[in-house]
Amino acid sequence: RPTNASLSPPNLLTTWGTFKYKNPTVTYLITIARRASVCLAEACTKITTSYIKAIVEGFEAKLSRYIKNMVINMKPELVNDIAVKYCYQFICQEEPSWPNDETLTENMKKRFTGFYLPLKDKLNSKVTLSSLSQSPENLV
Repeated sequence: RPTNASLSPPNLLTTWGTFKYKNPTVTYLITIARRASVCLAEACTKITTSYIKAIVEGFEAKLSRYIKNMVINMKPELVNDIAVKYCYQFICQEEPSWPNDETLTENMKKRFTGFYLPLKDKLNSKVTLSSLSQSPENLV
C-alpha cells in the first residue's frame, strides 16, 4: 500500500482494487523477513540514483541528437556546430554563439531561435549537472 500519496496517481488504489478483484490470482501472501524494508529502501535509493545519473549523463547527447534531427538540408558539419555551439547552449541558457559560416543567414538564425524557444522556456532556468540531478523529472 503506497504511503506517499503525493507521488502516486490519484486513481492508483481504485484501479489496483478493480484489477485485483478481476484477477484474484495476481497477488499472494508472503511473509517478509524482519527489517526487509530497510533493504528495500536501500535498493530503491540505488535504483533512483542510477536512473537520475542516466538522465543527467544522457541529457546533452539526447538534446543534441534531437536538435540535429530537426535540421535536414544542411551540411552535417554545420548542423553539428549549430547544435553544439548555439542550440544546446541557447536551450540550456548558457552563452550561445553562432558558428562562422557564410551559408548561415540571419533568417535561418531567427528560425532556429524561434524553433527552440519553447524548449528554452520549458526548462525555465540554467541547466547544470546540479540542477539536472535535483529535478530530472522535469526533463524526461
